[in-house]
Amino acid sequence: MAVIYCTRCEINGKKYIGKRCRIFSNEELKKSGYIGSGTFLLRAVNKYGKDNFKTWALLHCSDEEANYKLFGIKYKFAKNVELYTLELERNSYFVRIVLLKL
Repeated sequence: MAVIYCTRCEINGKKYIGKRCRIFSNEELKKSGYIGSGTFLLRAVNKYGKDNFKTWALLHCSDEEANYKLFGIKYKFAKNVELYTLELERNSYFVRIVLLKL
């Protein structure tokens, strides 16, 4: 199982959307203390402190589905919200495949 999660900075409202494999519940995600590993997210954590970030699960899915669902969620968020997430267009081949599946 995988979880697609959102981490939000309580100071500036920016969000990070990511996935974590082998997490089965919201409680497990919170206990792990994991909030993400993106470059801009980690810079923000260094600037504002980890205590100013909240993480919660958006969706539980299989590991195989996670990349497709993750892209769809990031795509929808990116239209309306400032994100720390960089990967939205990193691999154009993957993006084209996912857009065909949405």
